[in-house]
Amino acid sequence: MLKKWGIIFFLLTIMSEGYSSGDSLETQPFSIIERTHYGFIVPHRDGLSNLVTNHTKIIEICLDKKTFGAKQWEKDYANPSYGISVLFLDMGNPQHLGYGYGILPYINYPIFTKEKTQFNIRVGFGAIYASTPFRQGENKNIIYGSNINALISFTGEAKFQVNDKLNIHPGIAFTHFSNGAYNLPNLGLNNASINLGLSYRINHFCTEFIPDTFSTFKPYLEINASGGVGSRKIEPGGSRFYLGAGNIELAGRISTMSQFSIGIDEFYNTSVKPRMENQLGTTLSNSAIFQTGVVVAYCLKMNRLQIGVAWGTYAHTETIVDKRFYHKLTNRYYITDKVFAKLVLKTHFARADYFEFGLGFKLWKSR
Repeated sequence: MLKKWGIIFFLLTIMSEGYSSGDSLETQPFSIIERTHYGFIVPHRDGLSNLVTNHTKIIEICLDKKTFGAKQWEKDYANPSYGISVLFLDMGNPQHLGYGYGILPYINYPIFTKEKTQFNIRVGFGAIYASTPFRQGENKNIIYGSNINALISFTGEAKFQVNDKLNIHPGIAFTHFSNGAYNLPNLGLNNASINLGLSYRINHFCTEFIPDTFSTFKPYLEINASGGVGSRKIEPGGSRFYLGAGNIELAGRISTMSQFSIGIDEFYNTSVKPRMENQLGTTLSNSAIFQTGVVVAYCLKMNRLQIGVAWGTYAHTETIVDKRFYHKLTNRYYITDKVFAKLVLKTHFARADYFEFGLGFKLWKSR
């Protein structure tokens, strides 16, 4: 339940940030995009090939908004578009994999623009409802064990303008969804596809903005502290284990876009002890559930949203149940200048450990 509400919260905050601009409707160019994908599931683990019986199909309907540099973050990213996509996924195996119904907030970054042609990279993070998760004795779905899963999508597209309102979007895409070990199995589904989209601008707009007064940026340091909670399973149908995590970091903002940081993580993970006891065949002390890590991170800032990657190593742990090194994909949404909500996926290389939801605070800033 915590994972479901956490993902929904982040979707709502991203959507409200994107569509709550104070500009008049005439300065908000919205388009409707229909995109159809044709692809296949990538069998990245042993045993998955038997589940790949047909090609996959995805149908997307998107509400897309173009930016024109009215805000600093829009200028930083060469005036991207952003929006919300509703999608239907046919996984090519109705009996064992079923269907997926997703919602995907995204940002579409221009890479190259010339006259009536544009090349973009679209990055999206959302949630998907899978109709047929693993059920013992009912299906052979060893890919995902829960109805609600996190959804990640990367799309490379060309955009060709037909006229003032109509555009064609051919592209390729990679789509992944999994539940972060909230329920097992959790091998995750990877789908590669080619796609074709058609967009229609639904309103007139004016591109003559009076831009914000952007002050000259000066690098600065800040100290942030945060905490979060999560849960996971260690076997299908088994008990649920709960966890907590805390972090303190020294971060350096080097531009309006980029931030580097170094910090300390403290983990309280109740799943570590039983997993290691099963491997070693012995009893460990309760202190085995505490782990301390040293972590470095890089983040990109887009208005109130901050997306980052982190690399860490366990400086203190009684047992090495996974790997010595760990990684984190982080999403922060700044509720105020000093308070942020966060969603974190902790992994050991490509193997998910858990999702973490929490709050953080800016404790100090150098200017």
